[in-house]
Amino acid sequence: MTNPNEYRKIVAEYNPIMNTLFGLYYEKLRNTLETNLGINLEFHKNLNFPGFHISNGKNMIMPNFHRDVFHTFSSFLGKKTGLYYNKAKILSVIAIISVPKNGTGLLVRKDPTFQKFGRHKLEYDLEYNYTQGMLAVWDGQLTHSIKPFHPVDSSDYRITMQCHVAVVNNQGIIFW
Repeated sequence: MTNPNEYRKIVAEYNPIMNTLFGLYYEKLRNTLETNLGINLEFHKNLNFPGFHISNGKNMIMPNFHRDVFHTFSSFLGKKTGLYYNKAKILSVIAIISVPKNGTGLLVRKDPTFQKFGRHKLEYDLEYNYTQGMLAVWDGQLTHSIKPFHPVDSSDYRITMQCHVAVVNNQGIIFW
């Protein structure tokens, strides 16, 4: 993660653009997550809005397992938020927009250690097979990877919207 001042500049520059272009989708995502999780959610002005991963025409032949590391939120949220997100439960979320014709998904490992399996070994505990419109939600501290996929041709693509949710006391913040 970049330092807090650089991060704030990036957020200040790009969040208004992302909100203008994708605000309707962000609100649909927020409403769906609130309903499914049973909590109140918001987008915080100091954190990045959800982002997109787009892959087209290229094979992903092996997994690349990684674990998201969440740093302290307080330097980005400020001290008077009323919520203490340093101790938050973090969820990872993917909204599936488009799936390659041969399919794709997500692989999740319950054991976060790379030493046990290796980053590129196709060993996992949980598999999500994506369908268009699906919402995948899992513990944000678990190691995960895109499931390998093989597009049929250059017009075949995989598009997802990705974010995280920090939850404390039935309230939460959505961010990338």
